[in-house]
Amino acid sequence: MHRLFEDFIREFYRRHLKEATVSSRKLWFEASSDSQEALDRIPSMQMDTLIEWPNRTIIVETKYYREALVRKRNYEQEKFRSAHLYQLMAYLTNYHGEN
Repeated sequence: MHRLFEDFIREFYRRHLKEATVSSRKLWFEASSDSQEALDRIPSMQMDTLIEWPNRTIIVETKYYREALVRKRNYEQEKFRSAHLYQLMAYLTNYHGEN
């Protein structure tokens, strides 16, 4: 279901944002090493939806969960899942507008 949801989101934006380019993009962490073997062990990242205009870019991370928020011990209120925010931060840190 999550793949269907991701595809739906991309197609929705393609149909409604005619002036934008809508795609999914693979990113790599910025890393350096003397060992190619070490670099080969670093995973790539697959953005769900990337919307690009000449002067603006939006990265859309789609999650398909029954409950968007979680309640953890020591928190009085529900919070976003931290792993999802870390994932989005990794995209924002490593995306440099390359085509």
